Amino acid sequence: MTTENTEEKNKNDYILKMKIKLAEESIRSLSRELMNTRTQRDDAYMQLRAADEGLRRSPTIWIRAENAEKKLQEIQHKFDGMVAANDKLELELEELQQENKRLHIRLEDSHAWDKNGNRIDVEPGSIPDGIDCRDETIRLLKGEINRLRKVESFRENFAYHLRKSTEEFYARTKRLPDKADFIEFIWGENESGKQD
Repeated sequence: MTTENTEEKNKNDYILKMKIKLAEESIRSLSRELMNTRTQRDDAYMQLRAADEGLRRSPTIWIRAENAEKKLQEIQHKFDGMVAANDKLELELEELQQENKRLHIRLEDSHAWDKNGNRIDVEPGSIPDGIDCRDETIRLLKGEINRLRKVESFRENFAYHLRKSTEEFYARTKRLPDKADFIEFIWGENESGKQD
């Protein structure tokens, strides 16, 4: 996978996580609005009943009856608006819950596998998602790459010094060194290192 593909995947994964967070926040917000709307609807219904009760108690007082009827119409209009808003909010909430569920399924953090290979549904977000696993794999691979770079650097450094030592030996003796010459060179280096 190229760096551009990895960056694009990281960007898409980040966008996906942000969509989930926004969907969850919208669900919480809509739930609060829904509760407020239900409370207002219940209040309007109580006012509607009180106005209706007032009309029944004093049918002979026309002014009170007209005012109560106007109040009743206002409350009924308000109640109808709240019911429509409530229905709309419930529909939006259901759509957001479906989108949230779809995004969790896509992140693969809403199910796991048991030891027999059977799928188990879990609470969304309760296990590391595929993105977290991929990021951990990338981190481990980068560590391994750094370790191998150090090994390769050591090998290159060793090869350079070996080549230089061979060139120096050949310049002095006009022959290529054999195993005994290398052992003598190494021991000689160690001995000179001890003497210093």
